[in-house]
Amino acid sequence: MKTSHLFILIFSVLILSSCNKNSGYGNPEVDFSILQKDYMSWWNYYSKNIILSSDFISLDENSNIISKENFLVLLTSGDYIPIRLSSKDTLLYYKLCN
Repeated sequence: MKTSHLFILIFSVLILSSCNKNSGYGNPEVDFSILQKDYMSWWNYYSKNIILSSDFISLDENSNIISKENFLVLLTSGDYIPIRLSSKDTLLYYKLCN
């Protein structure tokens, strides 16, 4: 009986820990309000941190993964600024912010 309780406990912990796995990205690497201050603030950040020709994981403003094509279409609307997110791996993550 104790063995079955132990098995259920271990199984429950494994299930719960797998459900709580975080994505590979974290918070923005820059304060968005700083980028909105003036053109030079945005340009300095953009030119050093955003490489749209690279492979990256693209996220919409709600942090949902979207296709790179959709990301670029939304970006060209002029309503968004791409923000690089901190990463737990070697992948680049860009999020649209407005």
